[in-house]
Amino acid sequence: MGLSLPGNRLICLARDNLAPEKYERIIHPSHAWRYVESEYQFNDQGDDWRYIVNMMPIWNEPSSVYLRPNGRQAAEKFRAMLERGEVVCLTDISILPGDLFYINDKGALICRSTSAFRFDGAQCIIKAYNASVRQRDYRHSGGRPRPTPMFHFKGANSEVASLPAGKMLNSKGVGRLLAAGGFYNGNIEGFKRTADLLGGDAPAGFEQMLNEKTKGVAIAAVSAGAALGVGRVGAAREMEQLEKLVKVEKAAPTVTAELKVNGRTFFDTNQTARASELADANKPTLISERIARKHAKAVKKIFTKGLPEPNPIPNGNMADAHAEIGAIQQAHEAGVVKGADMHITVAGRNVCGYCKGDIPAMGNAAEIRSMTIDATDEFGKQRLYRWEAGMVSLERTK
Repeated sequence: MGLSLPGNRLICLARDNLAPEKYERIIHPSHAWRYVESEYQFNDQGDDWRYIVNMMPIWNEPSSVYLRPNGRQAAEKFRAMLERGEVVCLTDISILPGDLFYINDKGALICRSTSAFRFDGAQCIIKAYNASVRQRDYRHSGGRPRPTPMFHFKGANSEVASLPAGKMLNSKGVGRLLAAGGFYNGNIEGFKRTADLLGGDAPAGFEQMLNEKTKGVAIAAVSAGAALGVGRVGAAREMEQLEKLVKVEKAAPTVTAELKVNGRTFFDTNQTARASELADANKPTLISERIARKHAKAVKKIFTKGLPEPNPIPNGNMADAHAEIGAIQQAHEAGVVKGADMHITVAGRNVCGYCKGDIPAMGNAAEIRSMTIDATDEFGKQRLYRWEAGMVSLERTK
């Protein structure tokens, strides 16, 4: 954790004492800026003695979601520091380090893409790394930091040397991560070969991504990968290829949502029955970043806590959005929801656990004033909910 900047991912290399082994967790500066924009706000009015830049988490000031202070100069200053390598952002998932920086067998820090920075930013980071190494005692580890753990393949069923030590990274969860990497890097076939080399359940997890019902998880993982500094943005072309590979038969709707607002009516269904022109995996919902963060946390738990693999997390894009989320997204795109009161009638299922949190998130993101929801489940039981701007969950009224 740095002392010069808020949170535990932002580090000022000249002031904070970052351990050499953590330099491999530095992410691409453009991805770092995307994370900062979503989590922090800047202010040009006065100085904050605590940090080198006047910034604070958005959640410290709820009203900032709607009215942020003027912080353009502070924001530009911080972004320039990222591009020059003076400030860095660490990924919060450390089981697959080494994408932008890695430590080689001689203990030297190597940058895979110096063009990611401006004004020799990569060299600035390497210089700070060398200074950090000199401040530490490595007499008991060969006189240098340990190299970044990498994948080593010996055969389809061999163990994989990676983090955490001794753990076989060939589960379905790893296969799904590799599939997401294929989408993101524009190289599905290459990442599929990697899954096959890993063996175990990794190939099955990879193939699972080719199922229309779970394809949206790939997009969420791609978004999460962006936050981790993985690869380049090539998902759109790859998803077009995927559409050609997968033939999907639309099922009859099991859930429908009818949304009424300002004299307009919008209709949507569950994912597998959604009209093809609406089921666009390349179109993120208003809460796509929220879903990506949830997915990243779920994946992290697989490796750090030994928990079961997470179920696919919906509502990140219009291919996997639930009916209620899809209807709100349509109304938002039509430009009729800001400051409005709306009513949603749901039939076929009660509002699910995902949507009880995601509907309020959609409402706040779209700046809706209030919502009432009338849900009738498959047994004919009715439940009523209400929501007002600023609430983080639905309130049941019946």
